[in-house]
Amino acid sequence: MADFRIPNRIIYGKGAVNELCSISCHRMLIVYDDPQVNQAVQKLLCSSDITVRTFYADPYGADIPQVKEGTKALMEFKPDWILAAGGYGAIDLAKLIRIFYQRPDLTVQDAIQDKATDIPLDKSKLIILPLFNTNGREATCSACVWDVVSMHQHEIRNINLMPDITIIDPEVLSLPKGERLAAGVLSTLVLSIDAASDLSANSFVRPQALEAISLLSQSIPSHTSAYTDKASLLYAQCLAGIAHSNSIPGLSSILCSALASLKPASFGIWGAAILPAVIRLDKNPGKYLAAAKAMELKDSASLADAVTEYADMLGLPLTLSEMGVNKNTFLKKLSKLSYSVLPLLPADIAEQKEPQKHIEQILRMAYSHKEL
Repeated sequence: MADFRIPNRIIYGKGAVNELCSISCHRMLIVYDDPQVNQAVQKLLCSSDITVRTFYADPYGADIPQVKEGTKALMEFKPDWILAAGGYGAIDLAKLIRIFYQRPDLTVQDAIQDKATDIPLDKSKLIILPLFNTNGREATCSACVWDVVSMHQHEIRNINLMPDITIIDPEVLSLPKGERLAAGVLSTLVLSIDAASDLSANSFVRPQALEAISLLSQSIPSHTSAYTDKASLLYAQCLAGIAHSNSIPGLSSILCSALASLKPASFGIWGAAILPAVIRLDKNPGKYLAAAKAMELKDSASLADAVTEYADMLGLPLTLSEMGVNKNTFLKKLSKLSYSVLPLLPADIAEQKEPQKHIEQILRMAYSHKEL
């Protein structure tokens, strides 16, 4: 038996954000990682009877101290709705503090160790207003938290972390520039291509992934970083999140998450180096054919080249070396890093002969595009 999970309600299109004023709410905590969207939401809600407080989230991800601070703010204010407005930093934090608002006896370590599963989160409801670079979190029942001491990112999965409402409004803000936009494009590509190439993906997952790829490719004109359709990118990252969260995690997303131990960087930034290397070195390139066709390309090699071209157009570093990862540090940690992901590998990779060597080969190519 299998299941397929999506948010209870997705409201989308121009003016969708106005639905915030129609919900039955007395107190709302806004968790945000972009000051502009916070101002826009507060301006919208000022004419309503909703009492609002705000909490700033680190746009580069929630860490344990911030989760504790956010939980304290939540327990003092006692809102009936939490609004996460922004990227994955705001979304992850809002999801996590909701757990500890419901169960103040639990610790972050309890949640990391799966002791917070099956908790009905009925003290508050969750709305997500995603901007760019969400890693698809607006449509998943998972969140990540940083342990800054061990430099390890933990993923917490809880079916009740799925938002009650996701509102996707392309007119809330103009497109961001620089790293945030670029990371959003690459994270969407990683999630959607991983899901589309999952050999076990079912008839519910693959269409979402392929539509995400198609929307994304249509919104990026050739040889330019100018976007003609904000809505397409927002819809693409949501669909990519739905597809990825309902499929087996692919090698690209596994490695992008694991590389966070080398230096802090967003998921999409790692994807610029990792995704092309994974595609080029895969021993079954045929599994990428559907994703390539969704981008009107002929084969996996063309797909890998297109990902690199997008990353280059958007100004991202194309290798781990260009990202500033020290060569000696990389080589010192290579074996441990490749070994750590072995239990997470999808079956088609895990069943290969010497999968750890395959992982090391990918990481070496991602480091400098040449043998180290």
